Amino acid sequence: MTVCIAAICQGVGSTFENPYRLIIGATDRKLTAGDIQFEPPMRKVWQFLPKCVALVAGDVFAQTEICQNILQHRPLSTIDVVKAYVAELCRYNNQNAEIKILAPFGLTMQSFLAQQGSLSIDFVSVLKSSIERERADVETIICGIDSGSPQLYTIDRFARPLCHNTIGFAAIGDGQRHATSEFMFEGYTPYWFVPQALVLAYTAKKHAEVAPGVGAETDVFMIAEQYGGIRDEIFKKLGEEYKRVRQIQTKALAKSYASLEEYLQNLLTATIQTNQQIQPPLGEPPHPRLVDGAG
Repeated sequence: MTVCIAAICQGVGSTFENPYRLIIGATDRKLTAGDIQFEPPMRKVWQFLPKCVALVAGDVFAQTEICQNILQHRPLSTIDVVKAYVAELCRYNNQNAEIKILAPFGLTMQSFLAQQGSLSIDFVSVLKSSIERERADVETIICGIDSGSPQLYTIDRFARPLCHNTIGFAAIGDGQRHATSEFMFEGYTPYWFVPQALVLAYTAKKHAEVAPGVGAETDVFMIAEQYGGIRDEIFKKLGEEYKRVRQIQTKALAKSYASLEEYLQNLLTATIQTNQQIQPPLGEPPHPRLVDGAG
């Protein structure tokens, strides 16, 4: 599928009394169209407001229709976009189910719900299972800043929104577990400053590339005064720092492996020597015993 990452953080110079909140994120470029995956030179971000975007994963056809229709709702805030996306995803799923599953039986979603009491239990069960399977295979992050307050939501294929404002980060797609584990391991909070948050998001995306379906291309963005990609020189510096840290880690791990190997070898040698010293001479009983009549 893909990987998309977003995190709430603080601007440089921000204080507890005067916080300046930002949202940063990273995505790959891989898109899924049916059973085909490809990586075009374009961002996987839909912008609805100057400070609100959606990061999309899954079926690109479904995501395109859903996101285009959100604009018709004329949202005024990030929360409005979340509500509009949920409504459009439900509409999309119901429409597909009507066309593919119910229409051949002369039914609509409304007539099916009204008549299911008069239909056979097995028939209703089969139709319900088929309708469930027709849900669009999509996941979405919607994030933005409303009146200085950052908002971070994920929406799953069942159209269930989940707010991530408290933990301050979210990820979706095939690389979701790899990315979120990086944030959890580092103990991330939304009070991290933007340089540390950018490095971690970039690192999480690169580590998520081991997951099938995650592309190698990387886009990094920031929402402050408005949404925008980070400057080329900053992106280049991120890549350089990531490579530098990886080289340091590789050298440190190699040193640890060599040290542990030497320790285990010494321990094994000492154990063999100790065992040889306590072995009794050949031909003698291991424990001498008194013989009857012996003094």
